[in-house]
Amino acid sequence: MSYSSYRIVYTPPFDYTASDFSREHTYCHQWMPTNPADNPEKPEYNDQHHLFLTKQTDVNAERSNYPLGDVVTPLNTFMNCKSGNDAFAHKVFEPRADQKGNSARALMYVAVCYNGVSGNNWAFKNPINNTNIQYGQDQNLLKKWHFQDLPDSYEISRNDFLDSLQGNRNPFIDSVRYACYIDFSNMTYISAPTYTTGINSPCYVSVGIKENVATHFEYVLAPNPTSNEFYLMIDAKVAEKFNLDIMDVTGRNVYKRDVDVINGFNNVVVNDLKLNSGVYFVNLHYKNEKITRKLIIQ
Repeated sequence: MSYSSYRIVYTPPFDYTASDFSREHTYCHQWMPTNPADNPEKPEYNDQHHLFLTKQTDVNAERSNYPLGDVVTPLNTFMNCKSGNDAFAHKVFEPRADQKGNSARALMYVAVCYNGVSGNNWAFKNPINNTNIQYGQDQNLLKKWHFQDLPDSYEISRNDFLDSLQGNRNPFIDSVRYACYIDFSNMTYISAPTYTTGINSPCYVSVGIKENVATHFEYVLAPNPTSNEFYLMIDAKVAEKFNLDIMDVTGRNVYKRDVDVINGFNNVVVNDLKLNSGVYFVNLHYKNEKITRKLIIQ
């Protein structure tokens, strides 16, 4: 199941009620400016990009309409998910660790996909209501989860499959830094996001990924995405030893080697990577010049 690690053997025909399952709207139906959107069902209600199978009694009912967050004081737990109070004493729901990024990207997807349709604003509601949830969804926490739990091969493949069904994609899976440029509190553009590792900052990414202007070389990566092997196609104006390193999104160096470059075109194979699925940053250095490219490992 999406929020918890509950598993069951599928035996057709599938019966939601008998199995105590439900389809969870990650962007809650009650949050939608078009609520009620279920009779007849509108695209935002049956959009597969934010619908996930969950256990109804112990999971979906516990999440209810509460925001997602980091639980500090648990009130209810089921396997790897829990509900309770966060550091601000707000009741929130926390899914299992390897679903946090998926959930964050699903929420952000709905906000950008439907914002402006029929004049509706899909910014994260704050407050969610004026009764029991007088606060909103923390976008900085979602961005933190987004970078802590990057798209894996399953999520990337699911995005491809849903594209074949619905004809659209989740852009936060295809381009992880896209999230940095959106203020989800009012759906406006952030022209110069702050790249820090502070969880209360506009964007939760590593420092040191900006590139310097390079005048003596240019390069491209191919294929990208890849599975631990790619080519560096370097067009250089010098014959020197270059330095290659790869960082993960936390800024940790995960690969390093020297590259002998000739004046002209170079085709360098990198086939000794042993990296997990996710997003990385490839840095190619020549003296004080550096160019950084994003690399996706499937």
